[in-house]
Amino acid sequence: VITQQQADDYLVQSLVKYEAAVTKALTRAPSQPQFDAMVSLCYNIGPGAFAGTTLVRRFNAGDIPGAADAFLMWNKAGGK
Repeated sequence: VITQQQADDYLVQSLVKYEAAVTKALTRAPSQPQFDAMVSLCYNIGPGAFAGTTLVRRFNAGDIPGAADAFLMWNKAGGK
């Protein structure tokens, strides 16, 4: 059992890894909301998977609507 403060501190500490992975994968600057959404996805699928996503390829190519649509590909858990 941990306190809410410990849980919050752990989340902040672990997010550093995912923020760095998103920054490394991108070749163009995202807006803050775009970055936040990508960090959330990276947190859920892992840095390796995130770097290879269609979302990253489209965003880096300047296809922002296509990158936004690519989030919809990540709507399953355990294959369902």
